[in-house]
Amino acid sequence: MKNTLNYYLWDYEIDDSIPLYTCGIEQFDGWDKIGFNSGREIKVNLPEVLKYYSDNKSPPPDFPRANSSRYMLVSDKIASILRDYNVTGIDYYLSEIIHDDGSRFAPYYTINCGYFSDCVNYDASEYLMKRYVSTEIPVFRHLVLDQSKIPENWLLFRFIRNKNLLFIHEEIVKKLKDAGVTGTRFVPVDEFWEPGSRRRH
Repeated sequence: MKNTLNYYLWDYEIDDSIPLYTCGIEQFDGWDKIGFNSGREIKVNLPEVLKYYSDNKSPPPDFPRANSSRYMLVSDKIASILRDYNVTGIDYYLSEIIHDDGSRFAPYYTINCGYFSDCVNYDASEYLMKRYVSTEIPVFRHLVLDQSKIPENWLLFRFIRNKNLLFIHEEIVKKLKDAGVTGTRFVPVDEFWEPGSRRRH
């Protein structure tokens, strides 16, 4: 039985010596109303291939930063590892990245994560409540997970109160690191903190 507390936060690599790679999805009918990574199944018809455009000169990493947090774009290398490990709760949508000079990079996949949980042990965590537009979300200085809120078979899921927090089990982290995937940063939960969380809750 796996220990459900052995999780990392999956984020983008931060390296000031490397130019930031970004790309934006091509707009199509209804593109702004599709709830990617919102805990809902995508029930509308999407283009056969989702296209992202970038003015970067260097090839994209395995985990390129898309123009909105609603889109999670991964390389075939990452998608293959997730599939081979039978990570559930994910839908894959074929994608490609196109540079200004016409260079194409494929296959990539836009993935929709369907697992969300209010997985925090709030009594043991340190955080501030901050308002963003009409919603209050916790901003963590010290984050502790609640094992009872995480089903045992969940290897990848998002925090229901802030979908930008993506949790991935250490078993998958090891596979991704061993494969040498690029553009990723994995932060152990007990080392995670967010800017603006200095005062204790």
